[in-house]
Amino acid sequence: MTKNAFFAALAATALCLASCGGNEPDPLTDAVKAKIAESVKGLPEDVRIDHFELIDSSALGTELSRCKDLFRVKIKRENELYEKYQRNAQYSAASAKVQVIAKAQKHYDGIEELEKKFAAQKDSIIAYHYKLAGRAKSSEGALAKFDEAYVAVTPDNKVLTLVTDKRDLGKVVRHAIPGYMDLLGADKEE
Repeated sequence: MTKNAFFAALAATALCLASCGGNEPDPLTDAVKAKIAESVKGLPEDVRIDHFELIDSSALGTELSRCKDLFRVKIKRENELYEKYQRNAQYSAASAKVQVIAKAQKHYDGIEELEKKFAAQKDSIIAYHYKLAGRAKSSEGALAKFDEAYVAVTPDNKVLTLVTDKRDLGKVVRHAIPGYMDLLGADKEE
C-alpha cells in the first residue's frame, strides 16, 4: 500500500469513527475530546468535534533527524556566543557557554545513539497530525468554539498537544520518540 493510499484509508476510517453515532467508543476521538475538555476553562459538559481530518504523520527517523538538526544549530550558536564573549573579555559569560555547549553536545550524542538503536524502526510512525474543528460547552452555558485546531496523537491514542497554530505541532512530537525524554532528563524544555 502506498503512503498516500495508507493515509487516505486511515483518514476515512478516522472520519467514519469520529462521525458515526454508534455505541462503539472510539479511543482516538475520546482522547481528543478529553484534551479539548482539559484545555477549556471550567469543566465542559459537552465537547463536539465537527471536523476531524488526518493531515500528516511523523516518522521516527524524521523526528530523530530533526532533533539532531536542532541541537547542531544550538551547538553552533552557543559556540559563536562563546567566541564573542572570549573576544570581549567576558570570561564568566564564556564559561557559562562552555557548560551549555557540553550539555547540547551530550544531547546530540544521545540522539545519535537513539538513531542507531532504532535504525530498523526509522520508518515507523510515532505521531499522527489531525486538523479539527468543534466546540466545548460548559455546564454554565459558556461556549468555546474552535474553527481550526491541530492535534498530534501517538499510535496508541495519547494526545501530545492541542494547538491552534499548525507550526506548533512539531515542537512536541519529538516527545514521542522512545527514550527522548529520558535523554533530556531535567532539561525537558529542549
